[in-house]
Amino acid sequence: MKHARKLFHWTARYVSKPENVFFYSLRRVNALRASDLHHLEGRLVELYDEAGPVVDSFWFFRKFLVCGLPNVGKSSLVHILSRKVHKYNTRIDYRAPRVGNFAGTTDEIIVYRVLRRQQGNRNLKLIDSPGIFPLQTSKLRSNCENLYKLICTNLVNPTFIDTKDMTIAAEYLLFKLNQSRNFRYVTTLGLSGPKEKLSDIASARWTPRKFIAAFNSGSFGALMFDDLSQPPS
Repeated sequence: MKHARKLFHWTARYVSKPENVFFYSLRRVNALRASDLHHLEGRLVELYDEAGPVVDSFWFFRKFLVCGLPNVGKSSLVHILSRKVHKYNTRIDYRAPRVGNFAGTTDEIIVYRVLRRQQGNRNLKLIDSPGIFPLQTSKLRSNCENLYKLICTNLVNPTFIDTKDMTIAAEYLLFKLNQSRNFRYVTTLGLSGPKEKLSDIASARWTPRKFIAAFNSGSFGALMFDDLSQPPS
């Protein structure tokens, strides 16, 4: 929660208006309902109304584009919000967005209906989109540290990560864990104490890929990679 609060305030200060900043965990996508995201849903309605007068037509829709980094929950968000419409109107042709815990699951632009005409005469569709940066790691090497952050946080499709990049990313993750004095990995992996080199951890059981996967599962606790005391560069 401490990291979430810091990230919220940093985003509200440097990136967006506070009323446009929401943080939700969408890991349990099938268990969540639109009512669980009621603050966001309410803000969508406000943005709908701010966009101009509503045209009283069954065929009139406003469309919002859902965009962002790969594997951050865009399709999960669209799935949760659009599922309610299908529940109340089975005549609407509904095809749930594909969701998965790896980058690149969404590979095309698809439109989903999320507000019904009965809701204040509003018709709204969300446009689900693929991740906004190239999935090939070769196109991200202008800033290697950013590349390793993306690999460590599961934002790069593993298909495009070679063994060398995965190993360096795991080394980087170990360095950041030690730097932040987060030693939960010691207990999780059954080590005698903190390690400075990945080679002191790596084994058939804990390969670089599995080390990063354990971090993404939450086994090592929370870690903030960026300095939130500074504005974005």
